[in-house]
Amino acid sequence: SGGVPATTGTVNVSNPLTINQSITITTGTYNFGYNGTSAVAVNVTDPPGGTAFTLTSVTTGGTLTIWAGTTTFGGAASMDNSTFWIKAGATLIVGPLTISNGSTIIVDGTLIVNGTFTNSNNGGGTTTVAGSVQIFGNYTASVGAVALAGAGTLTTTGTITTTGVSSVFGSQNNCTQGPCSGTTLSCTFDNYITPSSVTVCPGVSTVTFTSNPVTSNPPSSPSYQWQSSTDNISFSNVGTNSSTYTTPTLTQTVYVKVTITATGPSCTSTSATSTVNVLTTGGWLGTTDDWGTDSNWCSGLAPNNTTDVIIANGTGVNNMPLIAAGTSAVCRNLIISSTNPASSVTLAASATASLNIFGDFTNNGTFTDNSTAAAAGVKFVGSVAQTVAGSTANVFNNLTFANTSGTTPAVNLTTNNVTVNSALTMSSGIINMNGFTITLGTAAGSTGTLNYTAGRFYGGNIERWFPTTSITVPAVAGQFPIGTSADYRPIYIGSSGLTASGGTIKIRHNASGGATAVTPTFTDNGGTVAIRSNSFWTVTTGNGITSTGTPFSIRTEGTGFGTVGNFNDLRITRVNTISPGSDGAHAGPLTNPQVNRTGISTALLPGDYYWGSINAVQTPLPIELLNFTAKLGNAAIDLHWKTASELNNDFFTVERMSEGDEKFNALSTIQGAGTKTTESSYEWIDKNPLLGISYYRLKQTDFDGKYTYSKVRVIENNSSFSTFKVYPNPIAENKFTLEMNQLSSNAEVPVVIINMQGAILYQATYRSDTGGNLKTTVEMNSVPSGVYMVVINAATGLRKKILIP
Repeated sequence: SGGVPATTGTVNVSNPLTINQSITITTGTYNFGYNGTSAVAVNVTDPPGGTAFTLTSVTTGGTLTIWAGTTTFGGAASMDNSTFWIKAGATLIVGPLTISNGSTIIVDGTLIVNGTFTNSNNGGGTTTVAGSVQIFGNYTASVGAVALAGAGTLTTTGTITTTGVSSVFGSQNNCTQGPCSGTTLSCTFDNYITPSSVTVCPGVSTVTFTSNPVTSNPPSSPSYQWQSSTDNISFSNVGTNSSTYTTPTLTQTVYVKVTITATGPSCTSTSATSTVNVLTTGGWLGTTDDWGTDSNWCSGLAPNNTTDVIIANGTGVNNMPLIAAGTSAVCRNLIISSTNPASSVTLAASATASLNIFGDFTNNGTFTDNSTAAAAGVKFVGSVAQTVAGSTANVFNNLTFANTSGTTPAVNLTTNNVTVNSALTMSSGIINMNGFTITLGTAAGSTGTLNYTAGRFYGGNIERWFPTTSITVPAVAGQFPIGTSADYRPIYIGSSGLTASGGTIKIRHNASGGATAVTPTFTDNGGTVAIRSNSFWTVTTGNGITSTGTPFSIRTEGTGFGTVGNFNDLRITRVNTISPGSDGAHAGPLTNPQVNRTGISTALLPGDYYWGSINAVQTPLPIELLNFTAKLGNAAIDLHWKTASELNNDFFTVERMSEGDEKFNALSTIQGAGTKTTESSYEWIDKNPLLGISYYRLKQTDFDGKYTYSKVRVIENNSSFSTFKVYPNPIAENKFTLEMNQLSSNAEVPVVIINMQGAILYQATYRSDTGGNLKTTVEMNSVPSGVYMVVINAATGLRKKILIP
């Protein structure tokens, strides 16, 4: 999340962005869905229900490119002397649009205009459409020499009007009755059908379409060919040569259009497409706006926790649902569709209006939460994993996570940032943020409330508004419930009070295994920090948070950090230097220590915070295996490994996989040392090694059943496979050498490389020399890391696995 950048220079937006002000481009370049190198599918959202922000480009040199994803401005858009490009696969949604004065407009993707599109792009300007322009309103070329060209489509719900020699796809004709299609204008007669859209329940009724029910330009001696499609791409002929067409009873959404061939003069025209939205049994009919009224639903009953709900606005749907005071609405999956007018769901301004979602929530329309209490609002209460998705960034007044599935993740945030204005309640569930941000509060004077019992976020950011008043650690007002998929590692931020202004603090936890020696070492509170964890917290400040002095304090906690013999050995550090502030008082338990830092200024608060140790023997933090080796001995494979320390280590399992196997098999179990702060060495000998290639790894299991794997070691036992060699293995620099002997003279040797699912990634045929030998280099470009099989389809029928690191 974040504000809008400056109007000049180059701006690349490669993360989800919530628009919080209007944009005016002068000589700047805006790239939405682009990271400076390639397209990135992200959404840029103007949240519905608030200010409809505008998009304006006012001078020569301004450039706007939508590379990927969906970018939305709720307000009007105006482009003047500018370049405006929507790439294929990308979508731009704006309010009323005006193009003028020598602009270059390229639509390879989709442009949706909610209002009138006024094209005054004269003075050498061009408007080229290879994709789709969808106008919920009228299209007008208001000056006399404006051309809209290309091989794409332009449709309107209203009219198409051109002035002078202006044209649409080469035609200067108008369409005076909507809906209109820009590809029909070459004929002088009208061609439109009604209804333009209609919404019905499945298997209930038919729909009758009529061609040109009211027209001032009727076709002469027309013949009609109706067409229908279920994907709006491939159409089939239906109906008869009639000005009306009645569908059969429908069970899925269909698209209908008509082609008219007329004489005097002879001309053929195809209408704009009309849509029949066929709801599911959980579809909303909207006879009234009350969610709880049974007759508003296709099923004849208000939804329960097994009902999949789809909200889709359209002809025949007179009201969008309101969850009223006293209503505890329930559903399984909820989809708010992308339509115009917008599909929407509204929670009433009440302390007793709630929406309980047991499945997935997909918001492509408008969701408005006016609830006034933490016990109200939206609640994710599923007993299976849930997903929050959709093109619209969700804003909740009150949000509860109470997923009881026990899965990780319990809730997936997959497409957008989330804002919680008032209360965020966490009762249970681990939430994967997938790089997105959840923000609590709206201002320094309205910081929102966290009600925390259990659960955590991981894989993204938690942002909280901070007041100028003091917060004492570990008050919930400064708690950030974050961690990894396996461990809870919260951070608490406190302050003695800010002298200037409040703002936001954003936290991200970056999980990384192991620990690293600090070079050079440094002293902190009487101890020398010689080692630090590789995991860390990142703190970012914003929105004007400022204060004199050193008001901030930090407490970090966490499980899964490895061996901690004494919590007083721990320090909060930077990556390789002392942290700002002073070492605080620490506490236990040793499996979940509390490590504190005090006296940090506003200027020095942002940065990365690690755990360091002043006693690498007693408190070595997480240490991976010091080494793990596999060597071919005398008719046996010798395995050796060494640990620097162990925490709750129950046992090791030695596992092996042969060249033709699809999985590792356990060979032996070796007792671990439990908890130990000194080095331990282990050995195991495979006295019955396999011929050819074998893969070995260690599985380390804790007393609580958690386990991790070591890196894989590869051994080649060539005692009977000397005719077939692949080296190096793992391969280096994306290539390896294939060597074979004892073949026939000048024998063809087909070679195929497949992945573990059997898909072919490489194939070629080589030929042995006159001595029956083959030695060649095989290159594996652009192949991801993994295990692959080299198959020799010669008389030997040999195969070997290779590792691409």
